[in-house]
Amino acid sequence: MSEKMRVHSSPAYASSTSLAIESTEVMSIAKIEVLGKIVASGLVAVIRAENPDQAARIAEACSLAGVGALEITFTVPEANRVIERLAKQFFSQILLGAGTVLDPETAHIAILAGAQFVVSSAPSPESARLCNRYPIPTCPALEQFAK
Repeated sequence: MSEKMRVHSSPAYASSTSLAIESTEVMSIAKIEVLGKIVASGLVAVIRAENPDQAARIAEACSLAGVGALEITFTVPEANRVIERLAKQFFSQILLGAGTVLDPETAHIAILAGAQFVVSSAPSPESARLCNRYPIPTCPALEQFAK
């Protein structure tokens, strides 16, 4: 038996492998649920605003109008604070995403603020890997499909 086979057949490896598989399955289910809710809502309102208060007011109006999914773009000043505020205010009432995410650092900030999905106008493998560490779906911005 090769050394590689001995390592892989150890109980510790088998245990850690099954935990990793279970963790991946849970993350996949969470991602599928979020994507399913986005599809069921039929609409994602993309919010761009000149200041955080304006963005929050637009989001509140969208929520009152029945919009089920909102994307706060990182072109909004202090977008992470807007996401955090809305995540607390509308917890479980709407899906809240972050848009115009250009790098993994911004993706991380958005996720920590409460974003449930991430949209990137400049998709990168690093950002995708980061989002995959959390149960957060990520996708390229719509304009990317047109190119």
